[in-house]
Amino acid sequence: MPCRFDRELLFPLPNLAARRTILGIHTREWTPAPQPATLDRLASACVGYCGADLKALCVEAALAALRRRYPQIYGSEDKLQVGRRADGHAAHCCQRLLAAFLPC
Repeated sequence: MPCRFDRELLFPLPNLAARRTILGIHTREWTPAPQPATLDRLASACVGYCGADLKALCVEAALAALRRRYPQIYGSEDKLQVGRRADGHAAHCCQRLLAAFLPC
């Protein structure tokens, strides 16, 4: 019979240590890197988030930091070259986004 599921796979949500590791992976290229205490607080606040949710949170935080630091990007038709340094805005944006970001 087509479309029948013969197996059911269970992937549990990551625990606190795993969430902290996942956040570390997705923020390791940020300049400056978030403080370990910041990542610990975020991991504690993200109960119920899967790895994809944590990645999406980090991506949205980086985009919010980019918009905050370089608002002219969204008002220009020209290609602009920007630096990689976000001056800690991404970690701050990550904490702000938690209020509005709901896991899948």
